[in-house]
Amino acid sequence: PGRGRLGLSVRQVQDVVDGTPAVFRTPVEVEIHDSRGSRRVRLSLEKRQEIFDLEAPERPVWVRFDKGGWIPKRLRETKEPEEWLAILAADDDANGRLDALAALGELARGARTVSERARLVEALARAVASDPLPALRARAATALS
Repeated sequence: PGRGRLGLSVRQVQDVVDGTPAVFRTPVEVEIHDSRGSRRVRLSLEKRQEIFDLEAPERPVWVRFDKGGWIPKRLRETKEPEEWLAILAADDDANGRLDALAALGELARGARTVSERARLVEALARAVASDPLPALRARAATALS
C-alpha cells in the first residue's frame, strides 16, 4: 500500500530426481485485476526462488499466476478469502474459478467463526446455482459438502 508496487514470490519445490530439473525456465503470464480491469504481465522464470516487483497503482482485487493454466504444475497459492471470493465471482477463466472453489471449500471447513463460515458457504451456494459451467457447479456442490 502506498508504494504502487506488488511483490510476487515464486518458489519451485520439485524434487530433483529421475531427470527432473532443479529449475523449470519458462515464461509465465500473471494477471493483475484491479478496479480499472485486468492486465497481464509476462515474466520469465529463471531461478528456483524469485521475487518479482510489479507495478500496481492500487491494491489488486486479485492476482492470478499462469492464468489459463498453460504451465503443467501443482500450484499452492496464499490468498486472503476476499481474493478467492472475487475470483469465484468474476474471473472469466474457469481454471481460476475452479481453484477458488477448492480454496473456499477448505477455508469454510476451517472457518473459526459461524459468520465467516456462513459467508463462504453462501458464496459456494451461489456458484452451485449460477456458474455457467455444469462441471463447476458440480465442483461447487462438492466443496459445499
